[in-house]
Amino acid sequence: MTRPSPLAFACLVALLAACFPYDGALNTGALAMGPSASHPLGTDALGRDVALRLFGGLRPLVIGGGLALVAALGIGVPAGALAGARGGVIALAVRGVASAVAVLPALPITLLLGLLLGHGVLPLGLAWGLASAPAVTQAVYQRVDALRRADRLLALVTHGVPEPVAVARHLVWNNAADVLRVQCARILATFLAMETALSYLGRAGVAEPTPSWGNMLAMAMGAGAGTLRNPVAVAAPVVVIGLVGGALWWAALGRSGRAAPASSWSPGRSDVLTVASLELSTPVRALVHLAALGVPRGSVTALLGASGTGKSLILRAVAGILPAGVRATGAVSAPPLAWVAQDGRDSLDPLTSVRQQVTADAEALALSGFPADRLDCFPHTLSGGEAQRAALLAALSVTAPALLLADEPTTGLDPRARRALTAALRQYTERPDHPSVLFVTHDRRLLPGFADAVVEVGAPTPRCPDVPRRRRPAAGPVLVEARGLDAYAGLTRRPAQPRGEPVLHGLDLAVAAGETVGIIGESGVGKTTLLRALAGLCASQGSLSVLGADPRRGKPDGVQLLWQDPSTSLDPAMTLHALLGVSARLGGKRTVKEALARVSLSHRADALAAELSGGERRRASIAQVWLAGARLVLADEPSAALDAPRAAEALALLQELVGQQGGIVIASHDLDLVLPLCDRVYVLHERACVDVFTPASAHEPGRHPFTRALMDAG
Repeated sequence: MTRPSPLAFACLVALLAACFPYDGALNTGALAMGPSASHPLGTDALGRDVALRLFGGLRPLVIGGGLALVAALGIGVPAGALAGARGGVIALAVRGVASAVAVLPALPITLLLGLLLGHGVLPLGLAWGLASAPAVTQAVYQRVDALRRADRLLALVTHGVPEPVAVARHLVWNNAADVLRVQCARILATFLAMETALSYLGRAGVAEPTPSWGNMLAMAMGAGAGTLRNPVAVAAPVVVIGLVGGALWWAALGRSGRAAPASSWSPGRSDVLTVASLELSTPVRALVHLAALGVPRGSVTALLGASGTGKSLILRAVAGILPAGVRATGAVSAPPLAWVAQDGRDSLDPLTSVRQQVTADAEALALSGFPADRLDCFPHTLSGGEAQRAALLAALSVTAPALLLADEPTTGLDPRARRALTAALRQYTERPDHPSVLFVTHDRRLLPGFADAVVEVGAPTPRCPDVPRRRRPAAGPVLVEARGLDAYAGLTRRPAQPRGEPVLHGLDLAVAAGETVGIIGESGVGKTTLLRALAGLCASQGSLSVLGADPRRGKPDGVQLLWQDPSTSLDPAMTLHALLGVSARLGGKRTVKEALARVSLSHRADALAAELSGGERRRASIAQVWLAGARLVLADEPSAALDAPRAAEALALLQELVGQQGGIVIASHDLDLVLPLCDRVYVLHERACVDVFTPASAHEPGRHPFTRALMDAG
């Protein structure tokens, strides 16, 4: 039998208090009696039972506080969600009104509204709710706006989820629940304090004979000698107010996950990091076991393993920032740290520019490879590779770390940038005052000449299977045709008049049925922008036809975009099975069970999306596309965060998805894996397409110099 939750018990008590009929003197005996068997807390100066009065005093909080919540949330949540989801003029208007009201003191506003609405619990609750609505609006706006800038909203909408459902369920209900919980507790706790104070003063609050903890305290304090006969009448309201107020804030803050074992690191040790018998688990299953790990001073140690083996969890355990529900046991001795997350944008504040978050000295810029002319950009305007470099730049801004934790820092970087980054990190660690590096990767090609030691997590990575190229139809229809296409930065479902300089200029592109076309180039050149232009998600000029329609006039049916950052299309507060269920309803031909089996995630069906590793999220996003069905797949870095075997399986699944009559456009840096699958490859460099070749002619002498440089580095 399951036990009732504390929330259910609190709701029952609140319901009883709201229906409590007591509003007069229940005991007409002796006045101000002390505690006794018949009156556990005694009686007050009028002979009324203190215990019953305390219980009845909960009614103003339940009724008035409940009305305040309804008013504040009913106004603040829709306004904040609308402003955050739409942005632009609507956001400016809503934020302006909310800010103008929020700067005014809430108590005078409440008193003024109380004069207009009248005295009593209901007018006071309504007045406080109206005064609190601007703060709720601001809180919800900031969370939804951050998710919109991280492409979460657009990813859901382009996947087929109606925009009102995406905003209400996925952004507000699932991802702003913690914000709303804190706001609800703040409103109730502040209403409790305000109502108590006003009732104590006796005019604007709850008047006798209706019980309130404030007027109980006022009567006890003014009872003179009667108070000496029963001091509990004074102490009881004070204690109850403190307990209820503290409980409200405890409920708002909740409890975080289990931290890593305590560190005993000392500066004089030869190893900057030692880990022994580290076990990571949840209440239902074991996750990771690491027998031993040591990182000597001035060295690079690589954690190598297949996708989903727990490499990122080990780094989080070392840093002491494990997810909620994960428990760590063992011994960890860690120094002051700097951190580079697997998703670069996770390390960056979406509401401030890169320059405001980093120390942009010449050495840090040179090491990270982040372009100095992009420092004033916001994170949501960066490419995947630029965001990764910005995250490394932010980590290098940490004061005097002894260890740099780098979780897949080469994700989203082209081959030349990967080689440059690993070489720079190698040189960086060789200086006596610079940190050692614990480097997580699944790419063995990076390790020779870079890592001093390699620690494998999980079973050895199996050999990468060969992915057969699809057979092209003899004469398939043209699925994508672009002529003189200019693509502009700025993600939107409603492409407006282009502004500024185009990211890509004068591009000609064609994709026929049965073809797989590759897009390669350096990080930040515009590969992602091109895919978004083909999907109608950013402004563009020139001739463009996708599946026989212009995507700028509405999303064509049969087009699916595989996002570079899979977390944008995965609601972190939903289980994987529930997320894939949405895609299954859109496609209607395949089942969630089949999709989980195809991407080897059946054992993670009940896991929240936030609990998945980077590689598991990538496979889950491919399962989404597979379930929804598509004739044209625009795949942005489909092999990122995947080891070679998993990447090969993912690409084979995409080929099966579109069949012989469909097409695939792949933007990727993984040349060794992707090039053999492509019928044709477009090379982007300096805002233009500088080369087009087939895999058979990739190394011919006549290739563009930039193409040769990519091939040599890849």
